[in-house]
Amino acid sequence: MQTIFFAMGPSIKQGVVLPPVQTIQYLNLFIDLLGLPQNVPNNGTLGIMDEILVHPPLRAPQFHFPISECLAIGAPAAVGCNSCSAEIMKQLDADLKCTFPPNFPFQISSTTPRCIQNYCEKSVITGGGLESAVAVAERLVKGSTKSSSSCEFLNSKYINLCGTHKDTSDYVRKSISADTQSGFANIRSLVMPWKKGFVTDILDPLNDYTHSLLEKFGHLVSITGTAYDRNYDGIGDVEMRSTPSHIYRVLITCNGAWSNDGASCAKPSDTRVLSFIFPVMEKDSNCLPKDQLLLEYTARLQDVELISGLVFQFPGLSHMELLRLKTNVTTQLW
Repeated sequence: MQTIFFAMGPSIKQGVVLPPVQTIQYLNLFIDLLGLPQNVPNNGTLGIMDEILVHPPLRAPQFHFPISECLAIGAPAAVGCNSCSAEIMKQLDADLKCTFPPNFPFQISSTTPRCIQNYCEKSVITGGGLESAVAVAERLVKGSTKSSSSCEFLNSKYINLCGTHKDTSDYVRKSISADTQSGFANIRSLVMPWKKGFVTDILDPLNDYTHSLLEKFGHLVSITGTAYDRNYDGIGDVEMRSTPSHIYRVLITCNGAWSNDGASCAKPSDTRVLSFIFPVMEKDSNCLPKDQLLLEYTARLQDVELISGLVFQFPGLSHMELLRLKTNVTTQLW
């Protein structure tokens, strides 16, 4: 259902046309027009309709924890945990000898203290006192030469104990990395146990679709992570248990050219974002074609922020452009 909203009055600017928004956004607008305090929790976005107000209210910025590199306990080197040959370990050691993490078109902060482990090809976000990673950010470039392997490893710069994992017949271990062909795909903290049906019905189609977009666009940025929302209210739980309830992926590309260093869009307003949030389940019970299934689980970037506790900033975008990007509702796949 679609609705056209008209408004006039001393508080409303004349001749302003806004792009489509979800109905929930009008609740916050009406609260502002009535001069009431914004103390009604909802999944709307404060300020998204300020452009039509003659005197929009002042909004105090929210505090978020900056995410910096995790504490180093040693020199960067690969520690093999599972299925690692001497040749693979030698290559991983060489690939870990970088000074700076990869550049991305966004900056990430968090609602809770977290830090980043630099894996050169990828940035792994950890925190919450759990062994597994919170998320992994990676740049995917079509035609880049990489060697895939099943070696599970970690970087002794941050941790030097692999830990143990129990194998059961009902589960398979699989990385959340979108770059499945990379030797860095199986960083130990990214490899988690999943129900076999979830892998075949959700993770594999998601990875296949991601790779099809890479073939189409030639360049993608991917952020994949786990989230904890046991009551399914869309807000990440304060207490993070050992087993995640959701997995999400954010894909970023450009309508136009990328910057010379390939880290962002040459024109920031060309930034495109496609997000997914999947509940962790035994298998898909919808019996939908894969493309339709993926579309059913698309989400706003803001929804990913709410469930993950991560906050994305795109420095080249204005505040209003950023709000539009975060609240965009996907109606079709790319």
